[in-house]
Amino acid sequence: MQTIRIQLRESTQETVELRYWLPQIKHYESRRLKLAEIADFLKQGERDYYKLLPNLPGIGKQLFFWLDGDGRWLSRGIANCRGEGLVIAIDTDKKLAHLPWEVLHDGEDFLVKRVNPVVLPLRWIEKDTEPFSVEARQLRVLFMATDPEDVQPKLEFEQEEARILADTRDFAVDLRVEESGCVSELGKVWSRYFDNFDVFHLTGHASIKERIGDVQGKATTLHNLAGIYADKREVEQAIALYNQSLEITERIGDVQGKAMTLWWLGHLAEQQGEYTKAISYLQPALEILQRLKSPHAEGVRASLDRVIRNS
Repeated sequence: MQTIRIQLRESTQETVELRYWLPQIKHYESRRLKLAEIADFLKQGERDYYKLLPNLPGIGKQLFFWLDGDGRWLSRGIANCRGEGLVIAIDTDKKLAHLPWEVLHDGEDFLVKRVNPVVLPLRWIEKDTEPFSVEARQLRVLFMATDPEDVQPKLEFEQEEARILADTRDFAVDLRVEESGCVSELGKVWSRYFDNFDVFHLTGHASIKERIGDVQGKATTLHNLAGIYADKREVEQAIALYNQSLEITERIGDVQGKAMTLWWLGHLAEQQGEYTKAISYLQPALEILQRLKSPHAEGVRASLDRVIRNS
């Protein structure tokens, strides 16, 4: 597999140099980044990446476009590696280590889901590591399927359990099923056997109701759900949810949220070949983010330039 190496090197108190080595060249190329810009991305990750329903495609796209930059160096590196595997080795000794690289998304799909080439983002630690041994035993898995009350459609959790058991029958897996479907009972099992399991798998579903305490939280939830539908290629549902989120952000004056929603509406319009509509979304999004001095303005500008070229 080929490797793209990424490092951060401090240049001044306010800026760092992003260095990257492409597989086809022996020397590194570089970009200047502001430390404040990286700090904004760290805050974005803490706010969006670890919430209950994160918009993983949205986060991945923002991060990819920020990293790719105007020079499209990462896109070029991937394009030039057709038919081979590609490792994106990211220096974990600096602030970049805390960003969610595993959800990098190029606008078409998550990089980790690519097959031509296979793309593997990983954390790069340049130091000697202690040797370790792998215990020769079965993988220990704790599994529970849940069926919450008053939630539609009903989940046939017994059939779900049967499918899991059938699918793992021929694998070296020690599977324990918690049949109660109750979180409190699961907690008792987990507390008694915490060190005995390698994997915990919980399957189920729930609904987002109107009982959302703050209006901005509802807008965020709608935005994140829209991203999930967009990733599933259910475009009409995604657009409807984005528009609901947009209406709320406009009503409460959340200009940052409005700009981000306009960005993704523009992206969906571009995917459908509706370039005039895409420009009508992306242009105001760019103006807002530039006014806020947001690092996301760079990604919106790249999207807008691409749409204008194709229109």
